[in-house]
Amino acid sequence: MDNAPLFFDSLRTYEDIKDLIGKQEEPFLDFKESRTNNGALLDDDQLHFSKAASGFAHQQGGVLVWGVEARKNEDEVDEAIALKPIPYIKRFLSELNGYVKRSTDPVVDGIQSRIIYETDNENSNTGFAVTLFPKSDSVHRALGKKGWSGFYKRYGDSFVPLTTPDIRDLFFRNISPDLELRVAPEPSGTLRLSLFNKGRGVGKYPSVQFKVIPYEGGQWHDAEGNLNLKTGWVELKPTGRYPFQFLPYAGVVVHPDQEFCFLVGPVIMGGQQKTKISKVLYRIFAENMVPKEGSIEL
Repeated sequence: MDNAPLFFDSLRTYEDIKDLIGKQEEPFLDFKESRTNNGALLDDDQLHFSKAASGFAHQQGGVLVWGVEARKNEDEVDEAIALKPIPYIKRFLSELNGYVKRSTDPVVDGIQSRIIYETDNENSNTGFAVTLFPKSDSVHRALGKKGWSGFYKRYGDSFVPLTTPDIRDLFFRNISPDLELRVAPEPSGTLRLSLFNKGRGVGKYPSVQFKVIPYEGGQWHDAEGNLNLKTGWVELKPTGRYPFQFLPYAGVVVHPDQEFCFLVGPVIMGGQQKTKISKVLYRIFAENMVPKEGSIEL
């Protein structure tokens, strides 16, 4: 589960804010004091908001706590050292909410902020603001005054500009498939091997190299039981790291949120698998996708 929404939900009271003292900034957590004396969002507040919106969106999301001073500790990591309650906090919250639409291009959907009053006194107009910046699948340019703009990512306890390869990879992510191997043991001791597309792009020309451990011989068939596979063929390379490779026929694709069963097996003629298969090693390929390698314990 994502850290940012959980942490955002955990900050509800003044005691929760006080407990942040001594806590280090993390890839999903940032602290910011404000110099405002009337609740207005100052230029440096806007700049930090824009960088946070862009930087957190390009990683796993994050939380910014306003009204907390952070300084480098002996390990050179920013750490919360003092509470700096913000005056006219209701106006500050209003300006945070109003600034969302001007902070990035395009706007990061789902940004939300809330107030935590000093000593939990709702009649007070002094306190802290907590902002949740969600992860986004889009690429967001941070915007500022006088035409300033930039693309950011969260790196450790800082927001740093994206490099040109970083930006290219983010744009590439929007059109890429993300295929994962799913392995389901069958009662007979055989396996169902499927590809599930978690990405936003269509998985064209999907191919899987794999090895089952232990392997005691046998044949592979498709989901309908055909030894002459309808969707592709299996090549055997007994000397390589991956003895088997499934290669699809032209036109076989895996759409987003689609699961494609490409093989069932190995089927040993005249009986079941003698020893239970305990592990599958694999490498997945598809057009516009970085090859993915891993193993599955059964």
